[in-house]
Amino acid sequence: QGSGDLKRAKIAGIAKELFFLRGYAGTSMSQIAVQVGGSKGTLYNYFHSKEDLLLAVIKAIACAPNLPDPQNFPEFRSYLERLARATVERLTSPDIISMHRLAAAEALHCPDIGRIFQDEIWGHGHGEIAKVFKVAMNEGVLRQGDPAEAVEVFFELCSGSLARRMIWNLRGPPTAAEVEKEAR
Repeated sequence: QGSGDLKRAKIAGIAKELFFLRGYAGTSMSQIAVQVGGSKGTLYNYFHSKEDLLLAVIKAIACAPNLPDPQNFPEFRSYLERLARATVERLTSPDIISMHRLAAAEALHCPDIGRIFQDEIWGHGHGEIAKVFKVAMNEGVLRQGDPAEAVEVFFELCSGSLARRMIWNLRGPPTAAEVEKEAR
């Protein structure tokens, strides 16, 4: 990574903390610049707009899905169990929980946040998983249907009560045993 990439990552990290603390609408580029130790002009050298900065924050969070490789599992069921664990772990991670809160709080004022969140966080990896589900359907392991829809239902089931309670601030992060239980 060059110094420009490091500066961009530093700005995005500071913006993430401010967005999570104050909300997207409640955070100005001036506030971010103060925390970065530069000017708004510096920010605009790295990001064209506040939305561009938000997109960088979301993409940084989305780029670490940790999805299991189906080739490493002899049976579809074992793949599905590992995928469920990885999904529950991801959906209950502090950054994803904070992004849920941010997207819900800001979606009425900034509709693009909901779209960006859906595309970059919620939909990340769905295409690849749909291909695996399609193979399972063709082999008779899963009931025939739309693989993309099956993936959507799978992720909705994995999002379950642990993530919802965390989003609503009713509980802290789950234990490994709770993740395992939710995944099964």
